[in-house]
Amino acid sequence: MVKKDKIRGIDLIRFLSTPKTLQEISAEFGRPESEMEAYLEKRGKLRSYNLFVHRNDSQKLIYVYDKEKRNELIIKPRVWTYRKHEELPYLWISFPNNLNFKKIILAPISDAHYGSLAHISKKFDDYLNWIARSNNVFGFLVGDEVENCHADSPPGAIFEQMMRPKDQIISFRKKLAPLAHKILFGVPGNHEGRGTKKTDIDPLYFGICEPLGIPYFDEPVFVDILWKTYVFTMYCRHGSGNAQTKGGKINKALQALDFQEHIMFNIMGHVHDPMLDDTPRICRERNFDEDGNLESFRLVHKKQYTIICPSFLSYFGSYGARMGFSPPNTNITTCEIYPNGKYHATS
Repeated sequence: MVKKDKIRGIDLIRFLSTPKTLQEISAEFGRPESEMEAYLEKRGKLRSYNLFVHRNDSQKLIYVYDKEKRNELIIKPRVWTYRKHEELPYLWISFPNNLNFKKIILAPISDAHYGSLAHISKKFDDYLNWIARSNNVFGFLVGDEVENCHADSPPGAIFEQMMRPKDQIISFRKKLAPLAHKILFGVPGNHEGRGTKKTDIDPLYFGICEPLGIPYFDEPVFVDILWKTYVFTMYCRHGSGNAQTKGGKINKALQALDFQEHIMFNIMGHVHDPMLDDTPRICRERNFDEDGNLESFRLVHKKQYTIICPSFLSYFGSYGARMGFSPPNTNITTCEIYPNGKYHATS
């Protein structure tokens, strides 16, 4: 037995990367078994490695170090804060006034259908990378993010997936984690609703948004974005319906304007056909002085942008092509807000 001058932790970790008996450990480090046993008892953890003591088939004690399993989801700190209403789907998002961007771009992430055979992975990855690397770009989830087909889905749908639903959720969460601090909120689509209806488990909430700390609503959400003392308003829902014409799709999206006050951005997904409509609303405007006295009043036309989000599904090889639906365009639609209170939408 050759005694080593000093036992280094790294040497012990390397030697015990596979299970060893006390006899083997004693021979390796040149110390009596009793001494090595006492030594190991004091070193249940070395660096980020934990010591496990088990027994082999001969009932001899065996020792092995294994690297501590840490949470792989490391979420970067946000530059924005949020406040949710306790009972209603109402969200405030506040950007600090010292955030001196020329504009902030709000980019919808809708209808990714991650896990589908028709999912356009390169386009989707490029889009996420653009959000992640652009300081002034922030995303929000509009639903149908995972394909999530199961036995009760439309006939044959389970064969249109490249992976099982649980693997879709895990993989999508890992993909979104590096930019989770830039995702403002999420709402579900009908593909997430499949899980909710059958199991009372919403995969977008439990599998993605909750672990990543993304504010989540299980219904359409009313959003106020606060920046440079201005309030920018948004209404966001996944949408519904089976409209196939351009007019039918935009009319479905415009329905949300019927039951609420002026909103700057009316967002919908679901129909996989990006569109942009600018429907103004006539609003009363009153101006008061510092003492609360009325100075002027007038009627103004305020812009309202209705945005239908694009999907990340290819046309050929998808159910849309087989059904003979018209191919959608592939434009990206975004919302833009400016430090002077102006706002715009692009497609």
